[in-house]
Amino acid sequence: TPLIIWSNRSGPVENLGTVSPAFLPYHILTAAGITHPYYTGFLGEMRERYRVVDRNLLLTPAGVATADWSRQKEIDPAIRDFRLIQYDMMFGKRHAAPDFFPETVDKVVAHTS
Repeated sequence: TPLIIWSNRSGPVENLGTVSPAFLPYHILTAAGITHPYYTGFLGEMRERYRVVDRNLLLTPAGVATADWSRQKEIDPAIRDFRLIQYDMMFGKRHAAPDFFPETVDKVVAHTS
């Protein structure tokens, strides 16, 4: 699917290559010049390791694909952390909030698990 990310400061972001939907916030905030502990920090580090993180496929910057990675006995600790942070923030007790989403700490949230 074609993708264009536009910045009013610099115009279109060129040469994105393959982009996982999980990394869209990283690209958008980076293009806007905004930093954030999770969206540009953690996701930026993940983007250096993988271009696509999907439940069925991992794709490295070199184009090396790992199909059915989640069925392997051992997975990259970075991917494990990525999954745990997502789960914790969406369905868990939000232990990652102070480090990755400090703007949400001590605020009422829609869900409580």
